[in-house]
Amino acid sequence: METVSFHTTISRSEINIDFEEEQIHFSILNKKTKLLENSFFLYYEKNKCIAIGKDDQPKSFDKVILVKLPWDLEADYFMYLLNDQAAEAGLTLEKDQDFKEKIPAEAAKKLAPSIEKVTTVLTTFGYGFAPLPETKKKPAKARHRWTKQISEIPFTVEFRGSKATLYWISRNEMLIKAGATLLPDAPLNKDGSVSYAAKYGDKMRDDYQAQIKDNKIVEDVIVKSVNEASLLLYYGGTNSWLELKDPQGKTLDEWSKVE
Repeated sequence: METVSFHTTISRSEINIDFEEEQIHFSILNKKTKLLENSFFLYYEKNKCIAIGKDDQPKSFDKVILVKLPWDLEADYFMYLLNDQAAEAGLTLEKDQDFKEKIPAEAAKKLAPSIEKVTTVLTTFGYGFAPLPETKKKPAKARHRWTKQISEIPFTVEFRGSKATLYWISRNEMLIKAGATLLPDAPLNKDGSVSYAAKYGDKMRDDYQAQIKDNKIVEDVIVKSVNEASLLLYYGGTNSWLELKDPQGKTLDEWSKVE
């Protein structure tokens, strides 16, 4: 597989691991901590994984790993695939009562590259399940690089009735110009349920409510990424690297993708 890049900080009580590209965070702890939004726990005893979930916990364990995911990687689906990896390795994990018994094939395909990286790092730190079969390897997620040249380009997007001009002003800052039009209401899942992306998008609108009026951004907004911009503007639902285009029609993906 490709090289896995992550940042690690170590203290006496915990190890923190951050995947910058995927925005996934691990905390390897001696005791259980507060569950964060879109996160779950892995429980270990003598470096053997014994349980996975959000609510229930085993009677005894000596390590717990908090796994925090970005908005577009649903925790329930991620847990399902990690449990699947554990089962292939001959492990039977304790799980919450409402643990997913099946997930969409498209979700499994989307999460495969991230699952591979996470499993590799868990194994490196002594908390893995088993090596991933070669047949399960998927193409790596595209990587994008910010440059000063890109920061000066106005990119526009029109999707789901939303319209905006954006500047990628720094590595972790995306500027949405005043005048942008927001998609009024979040689309529902096919089964009528509210997606995690919709919940996160509404939370962002609450965070920036002072800069939004009548579904328009009335004052420049700075978010952390292309993904956050897409959530705020139109609740995601597309690869926004391909939707953002310069005045000549060249996409942000074409400007910044690292081959």
